[in-house]
Amino acid sequence: MTTDPSPAARSSRSRTMHNDLLQDLRQAAPPAVRPPVEDRPPRPPRLTPPQTPAAELRFTPRRWSNPALRRLPGGDGLVLHLGPLQLTVGHLSS
Repeated sequence: MTTDPSPAARSSRSRTMHNDLLQDLRQAAPPAVRPPVEDRPPRPPRLTPPQTPAAELRFTPRRWSNPALRRLPGGDGLVLHLGPLQLTVGHLSS
């Protein structure tokens, strides 16, 4: 007649089997391979120095203008006219 093993014996047996399976998987799995680091070519130097962004706000209480939005002559910014306010956003010229 056979008897069921105690719960402690079952848990130690399952842990052993679990550890054996994990050990087999560790041996069978190939080691992780890191992709080779690619050498990037150096960036070419900038031909023009970077421009500094700028904003200017003017308030003229005696001179009111119609709402308008236009580009700066160099195409490097905008001017917004709105009543007594004039907002210029662009880059400082060097």
